[in-house]
Amino acid sequence: MERRIVVSGYYGSKNAGDEAMLAAMLEVLGDLDPKLHITVISASPADTSERHGVESISWLGFPSIIKALWHADLLISGGGSLLQNVTSRRSLYYYLAIIFLAVVMRKKVMLYAQGIGPIIGGAVSAGFGFEAMFFSGLPILAIGVIVYVIWWRGNRTTK
Repeated sequence: MERRIVVSGYYGSKNAGDEAMLAAMLEVLGDLDPKLHITVISASPADTSERHGVESISWLGFPSIIKALWHADLLISGGGSLLQNVTSRRSLYYYLAIIFLAVVMRKKVMLYAQGIGPIIGGAVSAGFGFEAMFFSGLPILAIGVIVYVIWWRGNRTTK
């Protein structure tokens, strides 16, 4: 049976660093298992498919994202600093929503070369109820790192 992976990140926006990270990730995954079916969530699906030789779906196409995740064995989220809300408050919630969908569907989730933070204000830094519910399906190491970063950012003192 063919294994399926969905890759979520800041792909298809012609950011050289993100595209290089995706190319390296796809090369390693292809070396590990040449029969993998990889779907990349992208701002420009046609460009991503042509550039990287993978199936690609629109980052705004939630029905397609849900379908891809439903059939996937694994979601890879990353790389870069996706889990932050400094460049855009919406991006943190967008990438968390993709991870949340995978967790709800009981899919494995891997944070790949993922920077976390800064996270400023809002529901994520306000308390641990949301985080506890959200991260309950992630591996313990990922939960520990994310919760520690959220706690540290919310409890540090400025002088």
